[in-house]
Amino acid sequence: MFRLRATFRSLREVDSSVQKMFSAVTLLVLIQATTTSQLGIDIDIGGSLGNWENLQRCPPATKARGFIIKVEERLDILECTAVTAIKLLCAYPNSKKVVAEISSTEGKWGQWGSPLWCPDGELGAYTLKLEEKQILGGDTVVNNIKFLCTDKRVLTGNGGTGGKYVSWSVTCKTGICGIRARRREDGAALTDVKCECC
Repeated sequence: MFRLRATFRSLREVDSSVQKMFSAVTLLVLIQATTTSQLGIDIDIGGSLGNWENLQRCPPATKARGFIIKVEERLDILECTAVTAIKLLCAYPNSKKVVAEISSTEGKWGQWGSPLWCPDGELGAYTLKLEEKQILGGDTVVNNIKFLCTDKRVLTGNGGTGGKYVSWSVTCKTGICGIRARRREDGAALTDVKCECC
């Protein structure tokens, strides 16, 4: 009888250990998946000032296949050209019919450029051209943006010539489906951009 109770106790201990191990593995997988997703959408090298806007996502079954940017041109030597809004054009695969436009909130100034489309595939990665404002205490602003399509075509926005491009983001192999932007507190230029993988 004593041996039987000991056996049952051992089985319970083994079962409890298995459950703890399974929970730990599940948690590790979730953390890894979340971390991988975050690494895949964020360059994390833009300006540090301003507020992040809410994430905007394409409708289900659509992906970002093109984009368009709004640019405020340089007005004097103290200012720099700046991107004041970005729209991603959401469409179904192999289609250029826009189902939805998702964007950062629109800045007060600037003009919209022409839409740029991936010939095949979707937007898959991006890089920002950043320029330091010339006035004392100025912050870094987004001067232009490039997208790499999943078909390897590079699309360059109609931003300014000043500044330098930073390293490319990690490629979203399944395409880009979301965007959020950080905007200067005066509501003008963008200082950073994040894209979300599908």
